[in-house]
Amino acid sequence: MHALFEEAGKFQAGRILSEAESSAQIELDSGKRVKVKAANILLKFEKPEPAALMAEAEAIAATVELDLAWEFAPEEEFGFADLARDYYSASASQVQQACTQLSHIHSLYTVYSQLVVYDRSGRIVATSLRGETPAGAPAGWQNTTDDVLQHPLLGQSIEADTLTQVLALSGPQAYHVSPWRPSALESSQAPTYAYHAALRSDDGQVLGGIGLVFNAERELQSMLDSAAPHNAATADSATRVLYLDRLGQVLASTDTAQPVGSRMPLPVDLLQLPAGQSAARAMVHAGQYCIVAATAGSGYREFKRSDGYREEVLAVAVQPFGAEQEDAIAAVRRRSTCIDSMAPAQGGQQLREMATFFVGSSLMALDAACVLEALPAAAIASGLAAIFPQGQFVPHANDAWLRVHLLIALAAYGLITIAALHAMMMALLDRHLHRPLDAPAERSIIGRVLDSQPPLLVQEQLLFRIIWIGFVVLTLAVGSGSIASMKLTGQILPFDHKTVFTLLSWLTFGVLLAGRHIWGWRGRVALRWTLTGFGFLILAYTGSRFVLEVILHRG
Repeated sequence: MHALFEEAGKFQAGRILSEAESSAQIELDSGKRVKVKAANILLKFEKPEPAALMAEAEAIAATVELDLAWEFAPEEEFGFADLARDYYSASASQVQQACTQLSHIHSLYTVYSQLVVYDRSGRIVATSLRGETPAGAPAGWQNTTDDVLQHPLLGQSIEADTLTQVLALSGPQAYHVSPWRPSALESSQAPTYAYHAALRSDDGQVLGGIGLVFNAERELQSMLDSAAPHNAATADSATRVLYLDRLGQVLASTDTAQPVGSRMPLPVDLLQLPAGQSAARAMVHAGQYCIVAATAGSGYREFKRSDGYREEVLAVAVQPFGAEQEDAIAAVRRRSTCIDSMAPAQGGQQLREMATFFVGSSLMALDAACVLEALPAAAIASGLAAIFPQGQFVPHANDAWLRVHLLIALAAYGLITIAALHAMMMALLDRHLHRPLDAPAERSIIGRVLDSQPPLLVQEQLLFRIIWIGFVVLTLAVGSGSIASMKLTGQILPFDHKTVFTLLSWLTFGVLLAGRHIWGWRGRVALRWTLTGFGFLILAYTGSRFVLEVILHRG
């Protein structure tokens, strides 16, 4: 007689030499004899030999899905034999076992409405046992292992074009996404995406595939419902939000006039927005003046871009603010009329009052409740615009790299300015220390302030710390500016006054730090180099830009 037992957290097997009520003497294959408590003996058997049993058990254990086993496990205390009977049912067919496995996988990824496995011919051989009752299910259908053999999808075939794509997949990491269309795999047969991957044998041969149906109707609508503003506005004035594809086809909508599957007429520039960017337009939609804002998705989960798959989604918000008036748009372009949103609405409906205004040549609108007053600063801005009518908008202002460059450049500018001010104070303190000594009562306020300053040696150490930090940030500004310029213009460093003076400033501070390290530069030499580098940096932007671009009107 042999025994399988546990000792020090490990499973072992051996031949029973002797056995008492509370323990047993067991001989291992190595010849070692151990005394094992009766409570630690899990199984007694005659065949096979202990070594063969352990080898076979380890091979089977490697295939056990622990999460699935725990789903089968009862709440109360149980033995391993009970769990084995539940996990490896003697009466369960291969189809039932496969469906049970798919059900476990489905429980981990709830954004899908259906999981199926199919063979090389496209015939569905297994499906998950979760979610809604499938279309065509018999009366009394339950999503259980007992009823799985009557599942209406079993024996059905997937789309021929999808099967062709799956069989042609290049490797285990490749996958195929079906186009946005109604799917027989979806219980409601609503338009959705289905994600497919090939199932392969150990030698890489494609045996069939697995399909995952994205529950687009539920998931996308849930996103829209959580994002849509909840206010007391009437149906006519409430903001509508939609998801569209690049062709304007509606994927999800809170607008009853634009159901899923319909097409929304948007300007071409909105439909072709670059990924991650946003834009807004004032336009007429469904007989109303509207502000339409759109953002192109940059990739997320089922709409990822990193592996080559692209299915960009546009998030669109539509805010109506008044019924269309005859010839109103043409009049607005002539700037000779205002859109009347206070006219009595038909049917007792209350319309929203909007404040309309121009930014350049673009018509904009805001909810009138959001406008508090015309601030005095607006008059100042208008006066500056009248004095300098040739002012320019910053090109490519929405570019991320340009924004990063501007932030770093401003930080570098600020640090170098602080260093220059500190150098000026040190120069003033140096002059003060070489003055004739005055009586305390005769000293000026500035003299008293300078007398209270730390020693010049401490001031010098602080100066070079600021210069070191400013030089590093200025280097980052030059690097980020090069990347932004390469991205926007194709040039690493454009040859203009800003580039030339910035590089001269960077070179000046670099020489100063090198001179400090190699030759020990200090005192007035360091102050002169600091102020020279600061002067170049002023000319790089503030001084030269004002003279050339504002006064002389040159680019």
